[in-house]
Amino acid sequence: MLVEKYIDLSIPVLKSSDTVRTAIKKFNETNLDQLPLVDDDKFQGILFRNTIESVIDTKGKLEGILLEGKTLTVTHNTHILEALRVANLAKLQLVCVVDGITQEYVGAIKTDSLLDFFIQSYGVRVNGSVLVISVLERDYSLSEICRIIESNDAKVLTVFTDVREDDPYHMQVSLKLNLTDISRAIAGLQRHNFNIIYSFHKEDFLNQDKERLQHLLRFLEI
Repeated sequence: MLVEKYIDLSIPVLKSSDTVRTAIKKFNETNLDQLPLVDDDKFQGILFRNTIESVIDTKGKLEGILLEGKTLTVTHNTHILEALRVANLAKLQLVCVVDGITQEYVGAIKTDSLLDFFIQSYGVRVNGSVLVISVLERDYSLSEICRIIESNDAKVLTVFTDVREDDPYHMQVSLKLNLTDISRAIAGLQRHNFNIIYSFHKEDFLNQDKERLQHLLRFLEI
């Protein structure tokens, strides 16, 4: 569940030396409202379509133009939930990926692609809920987690585990449960000092395409 698998190499990049006309053309060709700007392999930020729509001189260069999200990047081994959280911070349509050492631009990912994977992987369209918890790696016990959940009348259908790059001592455990109301399971885990990071319910995703991302990102806004 790392973002490196979802880098879309078809997303074009802009340069400061490009003209406004060139940027408009690329926006139209890709049907995107945001594009990354990269100079000398270094990510400079994201250009929004509405930033250049009011520019009169279309022959002018992009140098010095207002950009967004320069610091809102991820590395290739970032978890998809973290990438979605980053996207939400600046309402980004794209999440840009940089090399963790050189900070050179690697590529970009469409936020919708991450969301689609999330929905398919966790079976959100099937009755149930998704629960993500954090636990110290030395304390991780799947049998204990399942025991607590099942003692509160829920069942674990699928489990994913991941270790965050910025916190190698904690594990992030993602669980698909068979119930839509998992309040008892959450309370049970909290009584045993498990840290609840996210919880998602089926009804939060069964909306129009434009709305489903907003619902998920509201959960990620922490």
